[in-house]
Formats: sequence, structure tokens, C-alpha cells
Amino acid sequence: MSRALIAIGVAGCFTPQPPRGSPCATSPCPAGLVCSPATQTCELDPVAVDARPAPDGMADAPIDARGLDAAPATAVLVQQITRHVEVGASLSATLPSVPVSGHVLMMFGGNPSGPLATVSGGGVAVWTKLASSTVHLNLEVYAGVTDGTSAVVTIDRPNANAPNTMWVGEWSGLATLPIVGDGTAIADGVVSPAITAGVTTSPAGRDLVLFGVADGAGNTFGTPTPGAWIATTPIKGFSTHQSVWYRIEDANTTLDPSVTETSNQWDAALLALRIAP
Repeated sequence: MSRALIAIGVAGCFTPQPPRGSPCATSPCPAGLVCSPATQTCELDPVAVDARPAPDGMADAPIDARGLDAAPATAVLVQQITRHVEVGASLSATLPSVPVSGHVLMMFGGNPSGPLATVSGGGVAVWTKLASSTVHLNLEVYAGVTDGTSAVVTIDRPNANAPNTMWVGEWSGLATLPIVGDGTAIADGVVSPAITAGVTTSPAGRDLVLFGVADGAGNTFGTPTPGAWIATTPIKGFSTHQSVWYRIEDANTTLDPSVTETSNQWDAALLALRIAP
């Protein structure tokens, strides 16, 4: 036998099976590969690939069970508006857009001559007073669920030619029965800082916590502590300054924020609202 024939015979005995992508016309494909009729090369067996079980038995598990947890429910400030008038018996504010039906509208404001008579508009059938401190500059907090038919909110104190101040915000993601989930606290004072008694947040879910302070002319507010608070649009009228801050709280804890001020004639309110699950 010639050396050439011997070499061919040895190669036929010991050459490994063709890898993926190799021609398969003259040699069988190894396990897991099949000869593709289209390309005549060894390719992955699609039936075998589809039949392989997913790791750790996850083939039929829902997406959340694979580590892609849904984002936690939260409250979002959709839009806000502020208004102030130095002399008047009423004041109206128009949100930039008509609110979404089912969202919660909140009003922080007041009139230093006394408690407001009414809060109306905004597509809210019933405005509920959540908190009220009416000792100095007056800060009242009202909320209601809008039906999305109006962007105009009005506060009214008849026969009172005095300053009116209001901040209105539209919130998504809040529980509405009841709107106040975990409590409110109010306070007034003539020394800095402005602070209320604490409110305890829910052990069963998340809370939107809001802290508002109304103070006298020329006032300067600091930053609420402890923790991180988000500031809304402040009001700086000739006779009344007002600010509202908020934060989302996950833990079951008691919050009692304080903020420095310089006018020393303040009214404050703190409240925790339940976020819908």
C-alpha cells in the first residue's frame, strides 16, 4: 500500500467530527448538531435547543420571579400652581392643565383674618379639611378627589379684606378612602425653628409625607431636617411667605421635621397620606 493511501486511511480513522458550520455532505454531524438542508453544514438542532430546560426550573416562572421586580407604588406630583393676593375676600388658582379624574388635589393656604369659609372647584365634589393652624399667618390644608372637569380652585373668606395665599397640587398614586392614611399634626410658634409633633407612617405600605409652613413678611426658610425633603414652588407675598415640602417614606417610622425661619410668627402642618398599593 502506498504511503498516500495509508495517510488517507489514518486521517479517516482519527479526524474528529466536523464542528458547527463545517460541511456535512461526507461526514456525520456530532451530537447536538444536524445537517442543515439549506446550507449543507452542521448546525444546532432547533428541536434540541427548545427542549433544553431553563436553569433552576425557571422555564415557566413569571417575569417577576426571574428577578425583574415591579417598581414600588409611589405618589407623583403631576402639576402645581401658587397664587397670592394682598387684599381680598377670595382667591382662585388655575392649574396649567385640567387634572386627571381620580387624582387627588391638595390646597395649602389661608387668610390671616381667620379660617377659610370654603374651598371649591377643581372638579372636586367634596373638599376635606385635613389640617388647620390659624394663630398667626394661618395655614390650612384641604384635599379632594377630582373628576377631571375643572382646573380652577377657589378659596373664600367673605367680608375679609386681608391677604389670601394658596398652593394647589395634583397628585397621582394616592389612596382615596380615606385620603389621610396615618395622621396629621399642627403647630404655631414665635421662635425658630418651625416644628410640629411627629406623625407615624404606615407599617403596611408607603406614605407621602407633606410639611407646610406659613410665616410673616421678610421671612427666609431654611431646609427641613432630618432627612431629604423635596421643595414645591414657594410663595413670597408682601405679608405672607409659605412653603411646602414632601418626601416618600417607605419605613414604619415617626417623622417630626423642623425648618429654620426668620419671621418668628409661623403656622405649620405635617401630614402622612397613604400611597395606593
